[in-house]
Parts: sequence; structure tokens; C-alpha cells
Amino acid sequence: MVKVLSWEGVSEKTVRQILSEAESFMAAQLQVALATDQRAITAASIFSAFSTAVVGAAIAYWAQSEDTPLVTALMVAGVLLTAAAFCCFWAARPINFYFPGNHPASWWNCRTSPLVPALGGEAENYQTRIEHNERCLQANARAFNRGMRLAGAPLHSSLI
Repeated sequence: MVKVLSWEGVSEKTVRQILSEAESFMAAQLQVALATDQRAITAASIFSAFSTAVVGAAIAYWAQSEDTPLVTALMVAGVLLTAAAFCCFWAARPINFYFPGNHPASWWNCRTSPLVPALGGEAENYQTRIEHNERCLQANARAFNRGMRLAGAPLHSSLI
């Protein structure tokens, strides 16, 4: 349940400062989201290329020598790299993400109302949107981290 705040007695200057902070925060969230999407796509592309190379090497090696343990290890590494690429692509998928600002039409119903409560309501909307964006960023970070761990698993196991 959303708690509605009382904006009675709050100055317009204070509410505008709150809105400014919210807009700045949302703009920063958008920059972070774009950067993490770029990082995830880059990692996914690299993992896809490595996976293709590893599986290709496994098939080529199998044609020359039927060394089952090595071919199995290469195929497992290829599968893990493919799964890592999928996780990274998942982290960069299109999602619902809120941007700073609002449509002018959102203000039409309250254009004759007192300004401070209207701006306060917009600040409350921004808080809800910021929280939504944070949940999205956290979920995508978990998917990206999972992909990085999967990609590192073949390397890690070969060093043991």
C-alpha cells in the first residue's frame, strides 16, 4: 500500500528541490542502466565467440583423435560459455524503465490545483519509479554476475 504524504506547510522551494534531486537521481540511474547494458552485450558477444571457438575446437579435435575426456571437457566449457552469454544477453534485454520527467498530459487534471501538493505528488511518483528502476538494475546485475561466474567456471576448474 502506497503511503500518501501530506504536503501541507511545505514550501514550493523545498518541493522543487526534492523534485530536482529525484530527476538527477533518475538521470543517473538511466546512465548506469545504459552502461550496464553495453557491458552485458559486450560480454555476451565475447562469450558467444569463445563458445563457438571452443565447440569448434572440440569437434575438430574429435575428428583427429577420439579423446573422449578432452572433448567432453571442451563441450562442457562451450555449454557453460553459451549459458554465460545467455545470462548476459538476458541482463541487457529491453525492460520497462522510468526516465526523469513526465508527459505534460499528466499535469492537465491538476493544472488549477495548488502547485505544492501537485509537485509533492510528482515527487512521490518519482520515488515509486526510482524504486522500480532499482529493482530492475538489481535483477539485471544478478543475471550479469551469474553469467560472469558461468564464464569463469571453465577457467577456474582448469586451474585446480
